[in-house]
Amino acid sequence: MKKIYTLLVLVSILNVSLINAQQYISFEAEEGYTLGNIDGQQGWTTTGLGNGERTELQVITDELAKIGERSLKINHDPQAAAQPLPIMGAFRTLDTPLDRTNFSMSYSINVANPPGANSSVFALECGSIVDEKLVLEIYFFYDGRILVLENAGNEFIVTEIGNWQEDTWYDIAISGEGEVVSYYLNGELKHEGALLYNIDDLRFAHDNFSGSAFFDDISINYSPLGVQDVSATSWSIYPNPVESVLNLSGLEVANSLTIFDISGKKLEQFNEFTNQIDVNHLQNGIYLLQLDTQNGPVTKKFIKK
Repeated sequence: MKKIYTLLVLVSILNVSLINAQQYISFEAEEGYTLGNIDGQQGWTTTGLGNGERTELQVITDELAKIGERSLKINHDPQAAAQPLPIMGAFRTLDTPLDRTNFSMSYSINVANPPGANSSVFALECGSIVDEKLVLEIYFFYDGRILVLENAGNEFIVTEIGNWQEDTWYDIAISGEGEVVSYYLNGELKHEGALLYNIDDLRFAHDNFSGSAFFDDISINYSPLGVQDVSATSWSIYPNPVESVLNLSGLEVANSLTIFDISGKKLEQFNEFTNQIDVNHLQNGIYLLQLDTQNGPVTKKFIKK
């Protein structure tokens, strides 16, 4: 019989300053990641197996990526039994906690196997180590539902926000502003709720039944999402990675375009809108393209190769 989930207690861009308030993770070589076991890389750890060892099957892979060439793949590990909750995976503690009243985060997920009774539950889990609480979870549930679980004190409030299919990328965004936290699926507002605690721990996890999932294009922001941010799926840049010319599609006008390196250093600015940007002169690496629109700044990441 499948699992019943209950409340857990965990023991366990206008200027450079705005860019620096954001952290992007896409598991690329330019960020210092190598293919293979993610444990020990860039502050990530994996689940212990109870024998003094940790799972080695939560990996950086080049099998599939939403952006760039790599992603995080979390896999069923046959060395461990199926679990009643999503505790198998890759975890990272944030250097600075996210204020529940003033933050946003986003990521993309692709589940490799179809929904079914034997599928793992694949989850983003956000915790507070300071408060020893699990704050919120996003479940890609085994039966095909996408669920939001919020810690309400004595219980978790569970809200269904959509459905998932295998081999499909889904974009999830969460934005906390004041006492309201908003959840977006593929750019569409699906639910508004509330959080009780700040967030200092991120976990991409599963319950080790079967299958695997890919996570990519993670953005952690110390401010809420703006109008343009949540509608980012309405425009795109391509190709990505890019060798010579970066094309913009789906956005008709912008006051200016600015390119930053991954550290937030401003490299160049275009004061007239263009649908094509020559990036031949840039060194190979990860860059941020910021558009200043009438609704505020909107940023996308691209990789020069």
